Amino acid sequence: MDARKQILAYGGSLRWGTVPATRQHHKYINRPHQILAAETGDKDLFTTKYLPGLTFAREDVFRSGRNRRSSFLSIIESHAPVELVVTMFGVNDLPITDKTGKNR
Repeated sequence: MDARKQILAYGGSLRWGTVPATRQHHKYINRPHQILAAETGDKDLFTTKYLPGLTFAREDVFRSGRNRRSSFLSIIESHAPVELVVTMFGVNDLPITDKTGKNR
């Protein structure tokens, strides 16, 4: 039996390794989950689940189906047993409003 702890890295473009202002990836070794994996000396098992544009706090008005709040627990369960979940969400979770405060 594998004694390593299962760590799930979950999130959007920050976790995916997007280089700001581009659609390019950081080099694989420089992506956040790889840095964490290197720090553990391969004693833990890292699984990644990420997609640019994912949201958690609200539905994206421009791209439907990106809110993962309702599926978050089932994703964790699908990778069970999970010792730790590392999440990283960015500006997609900030509300987009106009000058009057209405959501756009």
